[in-house]
Amino acid sequence: FPYSTRRGTPAATMPDHVPSNEIHRRKQVMADLDDLMARRFKESFLGETVPILFEERRAPGGDRLTGLSDRFLRVEASGPDALMNQIVPVTLDAVEGSVLRGRLVGSMTAP
Repeated sequence: FPYSTRRGTPAATMPDHVPSNEIHRRKQVMADLDDLMARRFKESFLGETVPILFEERRAPGGDRLTGLSDRFLRVEASGPDALMNQIVPVTLDAVEGSVLRGRLVGSMTAP
C-alpha cells in the first residue's frame, strides 16, 4: 500500500523502497481480487430465499426497493412502498454490480 516517506518519519529511513508504480500495481491487484471475492460471495446466495429489511426506493418514482440481508448484502427487488421498514422474504436471482437482485416470495421457508 502507498505510504508517506516524509523526512523524519520511520518510513523515510527504511531500506529497499518499493517503486511507486509497483505499489500502485499491487494495490490494483488487491482491489481486483477483492472485487472478485465479493462477487463470488454474493453469487453463493443465488437461488436462496433470505429475509431483507427494505429501507428505501432505489430511485424516486421507481419500482425497486433496496434493503439489506441478515448478512449485510445490498438487495434490490420490485415492490410497493408498504414494504419499507419491513422484513420480507426475497429469492435472490442475480448479481448486478455491487447489489443482488431478487423477487418477493410469499413466505420464508424454515431451514
